[in-house]
Amino acid sequence: MAVQYGKGVFSNRSKAFIIGWTFLHNVTVYFGGYLIYIYYQKTKEDITESSFALWIPEYWLTAGCVLGGLSALIIGRKWGTKILLLLIRFIQILAIIVILSFYVLSKYAWVEEYWVFGLYSTFMLQGFIDCLSQISSPIYVMETICDREPQLSVTLLLLVSTQLPLYMSSFVAVLLSEHHLFLTLGVGIFAGIFLIVIFFFMFLPKSSQDGTVCDKDDNATFWHLQFEKESGWVCPATTSLALCLLSQMTGFQMYEFYASWSIRLLNIPLDTGIMKSGVIFVTVLLTLPFWTRNRLSIFLITTTGIISICLFLSGIILHGLEAGNPVYPIVPFLVNTVFAISYTAGLLTLTPIVCLILIPRRYRLAIFSIVTTITILDRRLVRAVTPTFIELLHPFGVFWLHAGATSLGLLYMVVAIVDQVKDRHRSIPSSQCTVEEFITQV
Repeated sequence: MAVQYGKGVFSNRSKAFIIGWTFLHNVTVYFGGYLIYIYYQKTKEDITESSFALWIPEYWLTAGCVLGGLSALIIGRKWGTKILLLLIRFIQILAIIVILSFYVLSKYAWVEEYWVFGLYSTFMLQGFIDCLSQISSPIYVMETICDREPQLSVTLLLLVSTQLPLYMSSFVAVLLSEHHLFLTLGVGIFAGIFLIVIFFFMFLPKSSQDGTVCDKDDNATFWHLQFEKESGWVCPATTSLALCLLSQMTGFQMYEFYASWSIRLLNIPLDTGIMKSGVIFVTVLLTLPFWTRNRLSIFLITTTGIISICLFLSGIILHGLEAGNPVYPIVPFLVNTVFAISYTAGLLTLTPIVCLILIPRRYRLAIFSIVTTITILDRRLVRAVTPTFIELLHPFGVFWLHAGATSLGLLYMVVAIVDQVKDRHRSIPSSQCTVEEFITQV
């Protein structure tokens, strides 16, 4: 007889340990990326500018992203997500060593022009790390705590362990960048956190390794495995990809364009990185009341509705400014802040967990790796084509195109994606294993 999966609930200390380790792990990933970019800028000052004509960092980041997705498919499928987390540690220390070596060599004029490809390889390594982290961190949290703890909100767990480190790293980098000892302080902070992460990795609990080639029937009830064989993976995969692309489209140039525009309008010295950090803390507070069952679906629909309303309000404000009508500066700032909070608390945070729930467990790692890789590539493509669209359509034309497409996408999400989650819930008896009990939270 199959063993009930999820048997053996974690203690509060174990749950805090897993979330704390994941948080520090992602802090090193993002903060290490900031260090690599800053050292790249310092090294570039000491090398002939013509050497960089054919080398664009975005291309190398994209290549690293593709390699990261393939590695997650091959290595993660064979040995599980915990090995992916360990691989990230080794690749990152290699990237830091390479960039520091080139920085030291450039100070002594020992860097030749044909060595530039080695300098840019650090961007490929960072793209590799970013992609692997975005794939492995949510799945590891899902396969440990969330599969065994249906009472906990996976939204909050993912927010704390994946999104919060991104904004915290940005906030710390902004503060340290003004200090004349930034390079020394940055490396010291990174090295300290990195050593802590490596040491406590040995004490991490093993994940269930759902979707690996060694996945066995004792990871779930027999009925659940039969259900997944009949349900297939094509529909969940396409829906998950649509949701991820929608999430990127909704956040398209939000902070870089709308928020920066609002801050300039207010004439205050507020960096968008600091604004992001404030938004994430408000998001954590907003998510706390939605821990109980059957509330997160309402929360998702509410936040998407607010996103659509804020977009059109911003469009009206932009149109008024273009026509020369007076607008209080605080109004667009508040609208864009509400937009940012709703987007972070809703689509940005809920997208990974909705994908992980829609995808059958035996296909979870493979499909989520593909979906995440395509999403990152889409994000980089949007950044590349944005200047061209602004030149062709004017900034206001780009904004209205974004607002209309996003609203249609949000309507599709409410009608199709949320409905699929509800159908999945209705098709599963309440007496089944922990994963089915957890689905009711979304």
